[in-house]
Amino acid sequence: MAAFKADVFRRRSVKIAASVGGLALLGAPFANAAIPDSTTGVISACYATKDGTIRLIDFTIQTCNKGELPITWNQKGATGATGATGATGAMGATGAKGATGAVGPTGATGASGTNGAIGATGATGATGTNGASGTNGATGAVGETGASGTNGATGATGATGAVGPTGPQGDIGAAGATGASGTNGAGGATGASGTNGAGGSIGATGATGAQGATGATGATGAGTTGATGATGATGAGTTGATGSTGATGATGATGLLSGTTLVTGSTATLSANTAVGTVSTAATATCATGKFALGGGATIVQGGSARGALASSAPGSTTYWTATVIDTVSGNGAVTITAWVLCSP
Repeated sequence: MAAFKADVFRRRSVKIAASVGGLALLGAPFANAAIPDSTTGVISACYATKDGTIRLIDFTIQTCNKGELPITWNQKGATGATGATGATGAMGATGAKGATGAVGPTGATGASGTNGAIGATGATGATGTNGASGTNGATGAVGETGASGTNGATGATGATGAVGPTGPQGDIGAAGATGASGTNGAGGATGASGTNGAGGSIGATGATGAQGATGATGATGAGTTGATGATGATGAGTTGATGSTGATGATGATGLLSGTTLVTGSTATLSANTAVGTVSTAATATCATGKFALGGGATIVQGGSARGALASSAPGSTTYWTATVIDTVSGNGAVTITAWVLCSP
């Protein structure tokens, strides 16, 4: 693995996706990660073959992803070579020579008389015992331990790792008081009334009955007017037939409430511990092409101990709605606002 590591550093510049100082992963989701290993002092990482990025990991709870190779190195440099063996101590002095052995006894004198043959020479006295061996010289002093090898140079601090994903949203806090209802959007114009169907043609007028004959004028009375003659009989003409019904008029334009849809739009967020009085970016909801905004509003979700209130809710134009939330209590959760709009053709 050492050879591989050397080759990696020789061929390209290496990007390290963590801080080496405390070797704690920035933004990592593992609160108990240990880098380097608390037992062996080994630092583990994953090397991205595509761009040379090195990502530090705790190998006991993490593994390399696809496209990454595992690499390791020691927190401390390798131990230096053992020092050379000390020189051999000087040889001890030679022991003193042992004492000469005692002379053997003289042979007995031969009996007097004829000179006998010369007596045999007495046996040579036993050789004296060798002197005791001299003591060995003292063992030479152990050579000094070789100097420890220098520690390898500390690797350059890697670039700060990307911010980890946002942690899971905390439990939803109790619902805040319902904000005041927004003003109702202006009512859409009333669709034009359909044109009236053409009136049926008037039936032909029946022929006028013949006028009854005029009654004869009464004779002029003497001094008084004569009685009025009787009314002539009504003519016998029949009533004309009823004209046919006129064609039905065209249907009027569709009213505003027909085809109305509710569109839920984007969400804006005030993160945890945001300062009181901070207003979020605008959340928006937009009508589909060909439709117009009749009205809109927003839904606020409180997170943890943080609290927010509606800061604004109004149409951005005739086709979309916009809303913002203001932080009223800074806390350990996020506050979100989601806009919605009621759309109609």
